Amino acid sequence: MSSTARRSARTRSTRATRSARTVIQITEQDLADMPLPTAKAIEIVAFIPADQVDPVQYGAGSYYLAADGPVAAEQYVLLRKALERNAKVAVAKFALRGRERLGLLHPLGDTLLLSSLHWADEIRSSEELPPPETELTDDEIEGALALMETMAVASVDDLDVMSAYTLMWVWQDFRSRRSSR
Repeated sequence: MSSTARRSARTRSTRATRSARTVIQITEQDLADMPLPTAKAIEIVAFIPADQVDPVQYGAGSYYLAADGPVAAEQYVLLRKALERNAKVAVAKFALRGRERLGLLHPLGDTLLLSSLHWADEIRSSEELPPPETELTDDEIEGALALMETMAVASVDDLDVMSAYTLMWVWQDFRSRRSSR
């Protein structure tokens, strides 16, 4: 079967379930309307050492979590203190914007932080990306290290940078104040 024929067959396929000798067709809208099991709660699925999380797994966004009421506050503090003491993070499933997502719960001061993760099937292999082997001299590597040292800062907070969007907003605010004089 050609790839075009396979693609065409896939687009014509439908989802269905068999119930008491009747086939019920399930549409994309039916699937979209199904409630997510994690819609109102965060489901912890495992605990792993914090240093075992590959940075490539981190997705976009981290969220501070708050307890909702006194019963939840006790569980919240218990989880946070337990995570602090054993240097592990909680792998969790949660719903955000109508989609179930994967995340890490870890303590941050007196709060819990939920950092989103990519699902395993969303991560592309880097095997085909490295450049070919290149001959470098020790002087070239030393030069690169010297450059890195001149650009080093203690933390990201020490950088004096702004996003282009922020700069545009500051510039527009400045111009509007100047023209109102």
